[in-house]
Amino acid sequence: MKTYEKTGDVISFIADFHGELGKRYESLTRKSDRRRVHLLLEYLSRHEKRWKEGLERFSGEERKKLQKTWHQYIPEEEKLNLKDIRLSEDMSVDELVETALECDNRLIRFYTKMSEAAGAPKEIRELFGRMIEQEQGEKARLVETAERIKRL
Repeated sequence: MKTYEKTGDVISFIADFHGELGKRYESLTRKSDRRRVHLLLEYLSRHEKRWKEGLERFSGEERKKLQKTWHQYIPEEEKLNLKDIRLSEDMSVDELVETALECDNRLIRFYTKMSEAAGAPKEIRELFGRMIEQEQGEKARLVETAERIKRL
């Protein structure tokens, strides 16, 4: 575990995760020549870009206090990185969905650890709780979108 990070730094770290994943999807979009895969990659790229932009706007007045809140332990073991995530233009729609869901699950595990951290203020627990709910909703939309794309 890392020690002592501000919520704003954690949010920036999460935004970077989304940004890097979005860039990888966008790069594959340009390489893909299969229509369904191309459509799903475009969807995933836009999704990650929206998350990154939303997290970067995490600077409203009511959030300034939250951004400066310190966390004693940041869960590193939840693998909030992309080093072992395999993405390639030869993946099928199902393989892409499986990989995207794994990334979402990593985020949910990370958010859960952050919301359950000992000593986390109520506002921080609620913030990460909302992020869990949003990510779970995004997972459901991804599966629905993929099913529609597969029927094209």
